[in-house]
Amino acid sequence: MGGEQGSYAFGTGTYLAVDATGDAYLAGTTDDSNFQITAGTLATSVTGYPYNETFVMKVDPTGKLLYSTVIPGNDTNSTDRLQPFTNDFIPTGIAVDTLGDVTIAGTSGLGLPTTAGVVGPQFPNAYVNVENPSAGFVLQINSSASAINFATYLPGTDLNGGLAVGATGNLYLAGGTGETNLPVSANAYQKTITPNSEGQYAAGYILELNPQATSVVAATYVGANSVSPYGFLGIALDSQNNIFVGGHVDSQGFPMQNPFVTEYEYTEYIADLILAEISPDLSTLEFGSYLNATNGVYAGSDFAGLAIDTSNNLVVAGTTFSPNFPTTSGSYEPQLPAPANPNIGLQHSFVAKFNMSTPAPAVCFSTFSVAFGRVTANSSTNQTLNITNCGNASLDISSFTSSDPTVTASGSCASVAPGSVCPVTLTFNPVSSKATSGTVTVTSNAQTIPQTVSFIGQGIAPEIVVQTNPLSFGHVLVGAPAVDGVLLIYNGGQAALSVSSVTVSGAGYSRVSNGCTQPLPANNPYFPCSIEIAFAPANSGTQTGSVVISSNDPATPQLTVVLTGVGDAIYAVPTIASISTPTVLINNGAVKLSISGANFYPQSVAQLNGVALSSTFQSNSSLQATIPASSLTAIGEQYLTIVNPLPGGGVGASVTVTPYQTLVIEPSALASVPATGMIFAAIPASATSNPIKDEYCRTDLPLFDW
Repeated sequence: MGGEQGSYAFGTGTYLAVDATGDAYLAGTTDDSNFQITAGTLATSVTGYPYNETFVMKVDPTGKLLYSTVIPGNDTNSTDRLQPFTNDFIPTGIAVDTLGDVTIAGTSGLGLPTTAGVVGPQFPNAYVNVENPSAGFVLQINSSASAINFATYLPGTDLNGGLAVGATGNLYLAGGTGETNLPVSANAYQKTITPNSEGQYAAGYILELNPQATSVVAATYVGANSVSPYGFLGIALDSQNNIFVGGHVDSQGFPMQNPFVTEYEYTEYIADLILAEISPDLSTLEFGSYLNATNGVYAGSDFAGLAIDTSNNLVVAGTTFSPNFPTTSGSYEPQLPAPANPNIGLQHSFVAKFNMSTPAPAVCFSTFSVAFGRVTANSSTNQTLNITNCGNASLDISSFTSSDPTVTASGSCASVAPGSVCPVTLTFNPVSSKATSGTVTVTSNAQTIPQTVSFIGQGIAPEIVVQTNPLSFGHVLVGAPAVDGVLLIYNGGQAALSVSSVTVSGAGYSRVSNGCTQPLPANNPYFPCSIEIAFAPANSGTQTGSVVISSNDPATPQLTVVLTGVGDAIYAVPTIASISTPTVLINNGAVKLSISGANFYPQSVAQLNGVALSSTFQSNSSLQATIPASSLTAIGEQYLTIVNPLPGGGVGASVTVTPYQTLVIEPSALASVPATGMIFAAIPASATSNPIKDEYCRTDLPLFDW
């Protein structure tokens, strides 16, 4: 069939219906001017690119084409119009009756060829001078596709997502709308919609028309302003004329009734799928539920289609990115399989079936997140969580479990009747300045997903933090002057920290000073106070002690810091591992060295070529020494040692300190001789700086030897 490969549905798929004899009817859109048109049908040609038109074709069970046509619009196409798709009636549903008449529903622009006497002969919405204004539509062509039996806009709608035909021929349409003038019936489930915080309207709708589309039998909104403009994308009827719809939303607030999943999951990857069942007269919501994962990892799901089987079970198909989509054990594929190509992501199809006849309880929370705010430690605050039995059987709650002991839940919810609410008190009793987060889980006889509410809270209290614990003094000679150590105290909490007492115990340990007599301010962890402690061992060997600091930290009212040190009977021989500056520039002032090694004491002295240097003890493994400028006036290696006094002690192995000089030369040429390690420089007689005393310098020496 010429042009068939150029056909596509703008924003949708193509739609198929089959009659009792096996003939198939297909509806979609095309912009291919070669699309095949059969004689005697509604059109004689296709406008072609860039304009899309709706096509309908019929084939017999062998694939023979019986007719093919497009449905011409009545709005003049022009390249300068704002509505390039105005004559494109995008189909979202198709049905065929026993006479072979074909009914199509979908979303239309301004050019729908409406007929007299229908409910919507004119474009129903006010915004016509915008790009691609749209409204729902339904039309019917006769059995030979030669004439339109009726065509109408759907009043009060923006988009249509599906079509179903009842046993009496009534037409059921579902979709999404931001219009406030849907012709709702007197007993409609939801008669109005309200704007969201940005003043925008959006809701799903269900509309029932008589078989000729000349009157509205019933209509209702479904969902608040949280339903996206796309609303419902599929509709089906069960044997009792109950109406089932499915679609997706991009925000929370869809009404829950006998649900399976009750929480909208925020996600940037895909929307959340919604399902609903409405009574035949559109007055009662029998079922309302999300269908998605609720773990927040690639959550969400997308609606593809729904159907009702012969047992009135609801069957839903769609796609999801979530590896934790709610599946059932023993199903064909309960776990998400690894993708054949790792570059295509996790998107996967799913199918679900719901038994709509078996009563079941359901848990609906008034909120899925409780924020306690800032609470003073050892006091408490309460939040009320309302649990509604949104199912149709008794809800039996056996327990509440909190993941954090500072949050508890209590309520008399042993048995909750359908539609009843049980208040649960959540209590936060912080014991420290710790920020708290976690979950409260409800254990019940419901299968609803989820049955967990999250919480957050912040305790307000001071928090004592020490820089180091234990505080080590290292090795100290018995009988030598005491070594001082400093213990820094920080406040890591949300309230002022007050230290009430400092007690030092242990042989050889004593307090020198207490700099923590004033409160440390809250939320200021970078300015500590200090406690100075001395260690003077009376005996050799390891000595231990402690500092007990009492404060108003409720979590740690008494903090114990362990003190450790070793008394040495004699000095050990020192060793040098490294120095911070092994090479120093001459005639450039004094140089301070940091020396790392072992067996250093407060009495240790650094020497350079046997001359004592000003030395500062830092720890058993660290000294500082200063080489005076007078020792750094000439190049040549010098030798650094550490000397410990008697008893014991001695001179450790030396390390080399190399003073060096920088020279400024103005060579006209340089040449190196790798075999001898020499560099030859040619210095012009005109050079202003010529320190070279010989014609070469050797690079294999520690210093240039001129």
